[in-house]
Amino acid sequence: MLVSLLLASSSIAEAARRRPRDLAREALDLARVCVSEASFELGPDCPAIAAVLRRRPFGGISEAAARYSPRVVGARPPRTSRQVWIAGLRADLAEPVGWPASAGPWTHYRGLWRAILASARTLVEAENVPCSVPPDHWGGPMDRARAARLGYRRIDCGKTRNDFYTDPTTTRRRGGSRR
Repeated sequence: MLVSLLLASSSIAEAARRRPRDLAREALDLARVCVSEASFELGPDCPAIAAVLRRRPFGGISEAAARYSPRVVGARPPRTSRQVWIAGLRADLAEPVGWPASAGPWTHYRGLWRAILASARTLVEAENVPCSVPPDHWGGPMDRARAARLGYRRIDCGKTRNDFYTDPTTTRRRGGSRR
């Protein structure tokens, strides 16, 4: 049974890798995750997040984003008003549905969103890892105890809002090499 499950998972992952990539969708999903994780800030978080998503065996950045952050990329219904407007961020730069009036006019954020989206477009086409080693996971302060329990090793990705980790067990499963 386990062998059948592993073979099926491998076949699904291989089929996903062979699908043509939708770079525009990947960039939009990556940009939404970046805003969710690091606000409208251009910095090392987004390249490091892209590196994590790229390394997941789910077929691409959009598929990995749907597993890591399903409520901000539209894979699952949003639970919070913040998730609503992040999931509503648009490639055409129009004001997202649910934009909070308390944040100020969308026109003040449109240029920041444009820059995040442009950065995401670059990141889906060319790998840029700002970390000491390629990251396997990310999380915030609330995730540190779990990361330690799982044996993840925190790595340096510059001055980030998030913590980035390498998973030594992933390295061993990959035969000791880093992708």
